[in-house]
Amino acid sequence: MSDRSPEVALTGFLQTMWEIQAERVQMARREVAFSELARGVASMGPVLDFAGALRRSSGPVRVIAEVKRASPSKGPLFPGAKAGDLAARYEQAGASALSILTEERYFSGHLDDLQEAKARVGLPVMRKDFLIDPYQVLEARVCGADACLLIAAMLGPSLLAEMCAVALEYGIHTLIEVHGEEDLAWAVEAVAKNRSRRPEWLPVVGINARNLATLTVDKEQVLRLGAALPEDVVKVAESGIRDAGDARRALEAGFDAILVGEALVTAVDPGKALRELIGAPR
Repeated sequence: MSDRSPEVALTGFLQTMWEIQAERVQMARREVAFSELARGVASMGPVLDFAGALRRSSGPVRVIAEVKRASPSKGPLFPGAKAGDLAARYEQAGASALSILTEERYFSGHLDDLQEAKARVGLPVMRKDFLIDPYQVLEARVCGADACLLIAAMLGPSLLAEMCAVALEYGIHTLIEVHGEEDLAWAVEAVAKNRSRRPEWLPVVGINARNLATLTVDKEQVLRLGAALPEDVVKVAESGIRDAGDARRALEAGFDAILVGEALVTAVDPGKALRELIGAPR
């Protein structure tokens, strides 16, 4: 297992994911040491500007389109999805960035999907997974990610701030995901702490409508918590967005971007569904 223990008490799905991730980190370290990953990152060029791609001053909603084969609540969604093919369709339909699920057991993803998608598009690509260790931030970067997801409720205040610092040190963007009032405070604290060292940093903070303990969706919570986010961050609404009406509500509530997975991968034509969300011509 990883030598890290949860900083905060976890229950339900988050506890399960911590145990899975701890074992994966230990196995990965047997194959590739942290120092070797760091050398790999040092040899790479800069990442694409994930935060800049999502920041909206005018125009249509920015969309992070997700490559997702399954979910723990719904089971298989698009089990035969080819990450590269779907990423290319999203780019053609007007996506601003991509989210690639790399979690294997419940989402049927893989790190190889990152590399496959990255090879097919010119968009910023984010690793979406349940990261619990700085090792996985570097792992994401080496596999081609421009950004990685950090779930505040899973990490707790100190580890969240540390993971943000590691990401900044190794030149990869983050999407800090919030689910409630308590982890919103942790996110604001992590942003302030790291901005004191890196004042040029443009943080991206997402409000997820899904309760990760029960996996239920509360769209109103997104709007309520979104109003409490600092003004100087890029704001992303996540989960439960199914149509142009939901996208419009997010924009009206002050969000810069939306992250959409299930509504796209279960559509007959994911590209058409994305264009309809954005309001682009078919």
